[in-house]
Amino acid sequence: MHQGIGFSKFVSNGNEADLHLEDYLEYLAKDEETRIIAAYVEGLREGKRFFRLAKEITRKKPIIVMKTGATEGSARAAKSHTASLCGSDAIYDAMFKQSGIIRAADEVELFDVVTALLSLPLPRGKRVGILTEGGGIGVVMAEAVEKAGLELPTFTSATTERLKSLLPARCSYGNPTDITDLVTSGELVIFSCLWAIMEDPHVDAAVLLGGIGASSYFSAILEDAHLSNNEEFKDLVESLKEQELKHLSTMREKIDELQKPLVYVNLMPRVMEEPESFKFLREKGIPIYPNPIRAARVLRHIVRYSKYLKETG
Repeated sequence: MHQGIGFSKFVSNGNEADLHLEDYLEYLAKDEETRIIAAYVEGLREGKRFFRLAKEITRKKPIIVMKTGATEGSARAAKSHTASLCGSDAIYDAMFKQSGIIRAADEVELFDVVTALLSLPLPRGKRVGILTEGGGIGVVMAEAVEKAGLELPTFTSATTERLKSLLPARCSYGNPTDITDLVTSGELVIFSCLWAIMEDPHVDAAVLLGGIGASSYFSAILEDAHLSNNEEFKDLVESLKEQELKHLSTMREKIDELQKPLVYVNLMPRVMEEPESFKFLREKGIPIYPNPIRAARVLRHIVRYSKYLKETG
């Protein structure tokens, strides 16, 4: 719930003495209150029926499954407490891919993907544009994107020129684009750069690493410097906060207008109180992930799901 995920129905099917997972799938497929189906699966009682239902449902609603029993020990444990036969993991994997099911590695990935699918448009392709406030974390993100089977496109010359007009020479205008120390300058140029990247025709999805919550960052600095009661500084921080929230509204508008997903990676120190802008992001349906790996995995899943829908019509 804290991730902004609501539940229309929550079912614990136990040992399935009566109803099976397939029965719940059939019901949820017709349930108008259910937009996404997420499931923890150890094994299936009716494999053929599950496969048939999944192929029908995933064309209308995403199904995300966390499937255990891939190892000998976990399969043995599943059988001991539910008498569930896990079967060959390779067969399950193939069935999931052929029916458009998104397979999550664990519960964290499952909810990460659900968060994105609830509020973001599906990408048209697998080209990812990256905007970062630091070079090192940008490299980590680039590597995570490519390891996830996605692409880092070269921006068009028009986009590159646009970025050059916004940034000083010390910044990087490639993909990733690195705005370096400008994030702490009090200027909100990061948003203009983000619009340029999102509007590039070579980009299907975008990642923003850091750069949000500047007003909270400055407030913390002023507090440490015992300047929090200085009216001039307080007015500056409040103005920065208002501008940032306005840009975050525009961010949601850009996502909807361009039909391109955008995910945010939080680089704020955990010791700092979460900025108000993060709550605003969640209200606008923009997912926040704590590291590049999780963001890249989510993009991989929604890219594959989008591709599946195109291929199956």
